Amino acid sequence: MPQSTKQSKKTKKQFMAPPSYDQQASSYDKRVGFSETDCRQIVASVLAISNLQADDVLVEVGTGTGQIGEWFIHAPGQYIGFDVSTGMLDEFRQRLKSDPDPFKSQWQILQADGNQPWPVANASARVIFSSRAIHLLDLEHVSRECHRLAHPGGTLVVFGRIQRSKESIRDQMQKQLQQLLKKHGLKGRQGDRRQRKLLDVLIDQGAEPIDPIKAVRWPVAHSPADSLKSWQGKSGLGGNDISDELKTEILSELEGWAIAQFGDLEQVVNSEEGYVLQGVWLK
Repeated sequence: MPQSTKQSKKTKKQFMAPPSYDQQASSYDKRVGFSETDCRQIVASVLAISNLQADDVLVEVGTGTGQIGEWFIHAPGQYIGFDVSTGMLDEFRQRLKSDPDPFKSQWQILQADGNQPWPVANASARVIFSSRAIHLLDLEHVSRECHRLAHPGGTLVVFGRIQRSKESIRDQMQKQLQQLLKKHGLKGRQGDRRQRKLLDVLIDQGAEPIDPIKAVRWPVAHSPADSLKSWQGKSGLGGNDISDELKTEILSELEGWAIAQFGDLEQVVNSEEGYVLQGVWLK
């Protein structure tokens, strides 16, 4: 199925992405992206669980820049990926243009809001995949859409997230940022907790859980200053669209905490991170 490229002005207005994601698109992979090798391994792990066949449909919710989706397109079956951000989708399409390998014809990249009905036919998906995105959506809506798309022969619903070791500077800085956001009356994303809640809902509705799979892992050398620079360089903070003044205030408080906690903002700590797949079978 050919790629969909034309959209009406009305559709673009209806699915306007939060400014932060469009503004992050060009630098997203450099800031938090994966290596090509890791992306290929993530896709291989999903395919090994799902046993996707040539006539099956795989749906990716929140494609981002297509780092992972590109390799699903190379895999068996039909790929349908969607994202609300035009900036992210532009990066995805540019990635495909620069790929020297020929692509099969059965793929679509669409602009769509994950909190609205997904652009996929009823009872058609053999795999529903999302990487670092599902926690941004309304969980009841996601559950309904997963059941609507579920194939009579069974559907693998699988989500991917980064898992960090306890000594990770990134993990400690992230947890403290969540505390500061809460102090200022803001909500953090709490992605892992929301993803777990969604899986529990699906299990309560009869889905069968799969054992978590650590698809890839890698060493990390990171300092508190690295975290601060990363947050300073993106719009908003922790998923909140806030003023520059408030953002500066919160990051200043975080910097003070980091100095007290670690002593030196430039102190590099070695740790390990991994990409974990968690999911269920809808049957």
